[in-house]
Amino acid sequence: MTRRILGSFQESIMLCARDLGANAYGAKIISELRRRGWYADNATLPVYTTIDRLRKSGLIHTENSEPVPIRGGRSRVIVTLTEEGLEALRVTAEAHRIAFERTQSTNEQKEENSPHEAD
Repeated sequence: MTRRILGSFQESIMLCARDLGANAYGAKIISELRRRGWYADNATLPVYTTIDRLRKSGLIHTENSEPVPIRGGRSRVIVTLTEEGLEALRVTAEAHRIAFERTQSTNEQKEENSPHEAD
């Protein structure tokens, strides 16, 4: 399995899909992205395009649900993460952790090396 680091938008969509579980479909994912403050755009196409790319990459699986039980109800495309997708989330989280620790370490070194003002 290839270690893959996700882009921030991919990661955001996959985190929402993971957290929504069986309710992870396009409109619900967009709503969750907005609720979390991760997506403020009114355009929905970028989300659906990214979902399609994640599917083609094997990071998610999509499946059509039964039609919604209302007149003219359409089926929803339910999104679930694959094992490779879950691993990509883990790898990405680890990359964030390492980057944060390196930033903290660099900041601490800068503070140690900077001249301190006398009181």
